[in-house]
Amino acid sequence: LDSAAAKMPTTGKAAEQSQVELQLEGKLEGQPLALKFTGGSIVMLRDTEQPYPLDLDVTFGGTKLVAKGTVHDPFKWTGADVDFTLSGPNLSEIYPLLGIPGPPTPPYRIAGKLERDACEWKLVKSRWRVGESDLAGEVIVDGRNRPESLIAKLVSQKLVFEDLAPLIGATPQRKTNVSARQAQTRQRLEASGDLFPDVPLHTEKLRAMNMDVTLDAKRVIAPPYLPVQALALRVLVQDGNATVKPLTLQVLGGGRIEGELGIDARADNPRWRTNLALTDIELKNFFRESRYFDATQGRIQGRVVLAGTGRSLAQVMA
Repeated sequence: LDSAAAKMPTTGKAAEQSQVELQLEGKLEGQPLALKFTGGSIVMLRDTEQPYPLDLDVTFGGTKLVAKGTVHDPFKWTGADVDFTLSGPNLSEIYPLLGIPGPPTPPYRIAGKLERDACEWKLVKSRWRVGESDLAGEVIVDGRNRPESLIAKLVSQKLVFEDLAPLIGATPQRKTNVSARQAQTRQRLEASGDLFPDVPLHTEKLRAMNMDVTLDAKRVIAPPYLPVQALALRVLVQDGNATVKPLTLQVLGGGRIEGELGIDARADNPRWRTNLALTDIELKNFFRESRYFDATQGRIQGRVVLAGTGRSLAQVMA
């Protein structure tokens, strides 16, 4: 942003004005960028007893960031009461703007309170809407080391399984609440007849930031052929090596799928691995809403172990 800003025309008012205004327009990595900031006067910056008002509005391509509220000391970010909102067609598009390698998602909106403690930025009391799924929790970005680290603890009372499809380059099958680019990807996949999407997953971004993300989905809404009721996982990313462990899916009828997934993106050609155990899964639940449901009996015990290399799911499965 700093390097891009040097090429952008800006306008502003300061000095004796009752408030400070800054406007910036230009491009960042080929996408239009517009920034508008309104804050208290320069004089107010010397008075830490009086809360300093700020209003920041940033638009980057289809991504929109808004931060509005007051801070007792804007330099140290103490006494902050700032509402933060981030929305857009795909969370992965925030990387050039914020330096955070967000995962591919359907259209989303995130709202919460923005706080700062030493070198940590915190988004607390956050509420998420991702596709048709709801989440809540806390996100911390720690800038003390390189690469920076992100810690997130999220809970979902309603997770629509289709909203996880962009993680592997696929697109939710529904016609609404998907981005235009994801809809085009689905059309190409349907036209080609391929089973797995050949969409590069930009695994190089895994080297940009270390992460520790936990997700506890209390209720999962899945298609009839996938009888998942709930899931819990922890994602650890360390220097480009990502592991989903533990991963637990609770299946209708009391069964479980447990294990781990991994992506080693330290090399240009990432290595993928899967090790899952299936326990006491009722076979008929995979045939819900079909004529085979009543005629199918038995329980499954088993293990799925897969490994491959590639930059897309299609390359890995090939």
